Order: sequence, then C-alpha cells, then structure tokens
Amino acid sequence: MMLSPRGVNISRLSLLFVLLALLYLFRELWFPSAFPLLSVTPSKLKPAKSSASKGSSQPDCRTLPGAEDVLVVLKTGATEIYEKLPEHFLTLFECTPNYLIFSDLEQDIGDHHVYDALDEVSSEHKDNHADFELYRKLQQYQREGQNLKALKGNSGWNLDKWKFMPMLHKAYTMKPEAKWFVYIEADTSI
Repeated sequence: MMLSPRGVNISRLSLLFVLLALLYLFRELWFPSAFPLLSVTPSKLKPAKSSASKGSSQPDCRTLPGAEDVLVVLKTGATEIYEKLPEHFLTLFECTPNYLIFSDLEQDIGDHHVYDALDEVSSEHKDNHADFELYRKLQQYQREGQNLKALKGNSGWNLDKWKFMPMLHKAYTMKPEAKWFVYIEADTSI
C-alpha cells in the first residue's frame, strides 16, 4: 500500500505517537547526556544527610567544624524589621548556631528575641538629643500598639549611628566565648 504524501490519517498519527513514546522511554540509550535534567528526581536534588546530623533536626551546615566559634550580629531598625528579617530566618540563621539581632526596639519575633541596642545609652541623650526623636516615638508606638511601619523614613539614619558601639559592647558581653564576630545589616546577605 502506497502512502499519500499529503494526507494525515490515524495510522500515521499512531506511528508518530509510538515513536515519540519510545524516544521518551528510552531516551537514556539514545541521548545519555543530552537531557540530564529529565532524569533528576527531587530526592537527588536534596543534599545527603551527614552522619553527624542523623537523628538531628538541625541542618548539616550548623554542625560544620568551627561554626560554634562564630557569632553573627545583625543590626536592623524596628520600622523595617518585618520586611527584611524573615529572609534571614529562612536562609542565614538556618545555618548559624550563634546569632544576635539588634534593633532600636526590644521585641520578640516568633521564637527570636530582638535586643534594643540603645537601651544602655544614657537617658540624657535618649530624652534630649534630636537624633533620638524616632527612638522616643518607637517606644511610644509600641506601648500604644500602633503600626511601627508608619514611622519609616530618613530619621532612622540619625538613630542608626548610635547603635554601633553599644551593639559591639553588648555582643561581646553576651557571648564572650565567641572567637569570631561577624556584623551585618538587615540588607546584607552572606
């Protein structure tokens, strides 16, 4: 039987379907390296558990040698904390056994405590200096249960410069056993 070059019929479609199905099923024989992603399963993408962390709920990266000697100190502001901090909880802090979070307002975010970097600055400065206007408003808004994000603006830069030295001192007094101190800001990624 001679096939017409122009016609599409059921037998030609069936033959094409069978050829495509065979090509897909036996692709490793014909194209062993041409389509490597087709043969990767999700279980192959997950890192293997190390013997040190079997039975543990901590990620492998927390058990790296020397990780216990590092303290990561993150500095943020109360007006931006809900925008930038969740990313760190999902990434960096999953692999950081020791970290501290400092802001211009003490609070708890889930199971994580955020320390007020400015709580030990003298009352004379906090009550009278113009740079602390935002700090005073943050304290007031927190007491009244108001939205702290409403205070977002450029005044945070004036307050930010006051956090560095107290934060350095507090981090060292809280974790003096740390051998390495890594200081980052909320918009920093490691």
